[in-house]
Amino acid sequence: MENKTKLKLGPIQTQWLADLRANGHLQMKNQLGKVDEKGEIIGLCCLGQFIVTRSKCLNIENIILNSDLYSYSISLSSTSIRNFESYGLINEYGYCNTTKGIVIGDNKFTSLANANDGGVTWKELADIIEANPENFFTHAV
Repeated sequence: MENKTKLKLGPIQTQWLADLRANGHLQMKNQLGKVDEKGEIIGLCCLGQFIVTRSKCLNIENIILNSDLYSYSISLSSTSIRNFESYGLINEYGYCNTTKGIVIGDNKFTSLANANDGGVTWKELADIIEANPENFFTHAV
């Protein structure tokens, strides 16, 4: 049986969960984010939404989500999910630090990226993260 100390989410993480619940219509798979020809965001994965949320909370205006962006990378290192420690994440893919992983029905996922791409809704992800934030985060931000 896994016994972990309950982690209290920080304000940016709390806002991210609220944004996941509010912006489920933007959810996309296999890409961090996508913008249209005007630069407007038309789709994000859950971690792409985290980048957008954190950037807004910290008043970072120059994030770039390239329209041909593939996988989990972003143009600016200051906002990069690869700088996962600044998000409090265990790793850049949102690894789930529990032996059972993220379980939805008969499906088991090892990370938030994997679950997002596997069809788990943002609301489901937000509920899972909120119930056990210590499975995804090392510290509050």
